[in-house]
Amino acid sequence: MKKLFIFFAMVLTLAGITSCSDKEDDMPKFIVGFAQNAYTVDNSVGAVTTVRLVSSSPAETNLTVPFTLTGEGAGELTVSAQQFEFKAGESAAEITVTRKAVSKSRSATMTLANTDGVRLGLMDYTQVVLIGPNVYSFANSHDKLAIVKSFDIKLETATGSKFAFPDTTALDVDVDAASTAVEGTDFEFVNGKKAIFPAGKDEGQVTVKFLKKREGHDKIVLGLSKNESMIPGNNPTLTINIMGDADLSGTWVFSSVINNTWWEQSWGIAATILVDGTPEGDEFTLKGDGKNYQFTPNFTGKLKNYFTAAGTATNIGTRTERMQEESGRKVDLTVLKIDNVNLNISPVDKTIGSYRVGFFMRSNENTNQEELVMTLYEYKPTDTTIGDWGMSWKEVYESMAYSGGDPAMLDAPIRIAFTRKE
Repeated sequence: MKKLFIFFAMVLTLAGITSCSDKEDDMPKFIVGFAQNAYTVDNSVGAVTTVRLVSSSPAETNLTVPFTLTGEGAGELTVSAQQFEFKAGESAAEITVTRKAVSKSRSATMTLANTDGVRLGLMDYTQVVLIGPNVYSFANSHDKLAIVKSFDIKLETATGSKFAFPDTTALDVDVDAASTAVEGTDFEFVNGKKAIFPAGKDEGQVTVKFLKKREGHDKIVLGLSKNESMIPGNNPTLTINIMGDADLSGTWVFSSVINNTWWEQSWGIAATILVDGTPEGDEFTLKGDGKNYQFTPNFTGKLKNYFTAAGTATNIGTRTERMQEESGRKVDLTVLKIDNVNLNISPVDKTIGSYRVGFFMRSNENTNQEELVMTLYEYKPTDTTIGDWGMSWKEVYESMAYSGGDPAMLDAPIRIAFTRKE
């Protein structure tokens, strides 16, 4: 009896093994799966990505593998075919996925469906990730316009990383209805109504030029036009107050002594012996109405020897200046009489009082940024440092005083450029 039981057990085991072997023989040997677990579609209409399906061996005959596309992002995509097609002898098949709309970051799931002659591998689904729109933000929410100025716009990806266009790109700019200034009357755009983003840079600029200062028409509100691949960030608009070139109000940061080369070539002496500065350590503030200002110096360089303390700065009119360093080009100086000025520009010798200083606004042709140019022409230097041609600043003054100018240094000014502090 025991032997009979063992015999039947062996028969059943053999039958089971034979059955499993038959099932394995029936399963397709052509196994497929996605080449990647995720694919990315850029954030622009028409952006394309290629999804690739691979097989364990070349197809013996032409085969197709259908799929489904589901999820939040599926509605923003179109596919080049509804199934992957393997041609005989090939071990890969591809379809293209194209973006037809851009909104927020989304994803869709592509899942393979069972079909005759094909066995699905472990990678039977993949994610199609739709990158959200890039973000633009003006560098400042408010700014001022005196003559011509370029205003910065920063770009980021939807995840906060820096973004840059591969090619120089111009985006349309809108003048918001909240503006009181009139385009073409009070201001105009320098490069057309565009924000220009250089290739590979995450920052662009829109440049605006002052035309006219009118009461009640001095506010410009700018934004970028609606763009499918861009959304506004922290500063979606920029409000610009038109100051005009007559109002010198603001905080101004040292840039350079712009006629130092002229002094060296014409007199053999450097203006920087008397005045110097750095953007980090030298600035001043004018606060007022265009007629009367409060002048507050904050200098760590040699300009502190001329502007010794805060005080009033009174507009006493304008005068025409010929800029020797620019072949005698004429500019109109706004002349302020400023308190607590030391004529001697010296830490030791002091002749302190209210004296005239000239100013004019200009746009730096290289940066399109506004500069306030300060012209020192009422000063009496006592410095005895000898220049390249054997003359000191004290001797330069004595020579100019002999010529009878009023003031003596009227035709021998020192000119310093300052940029507006944001």
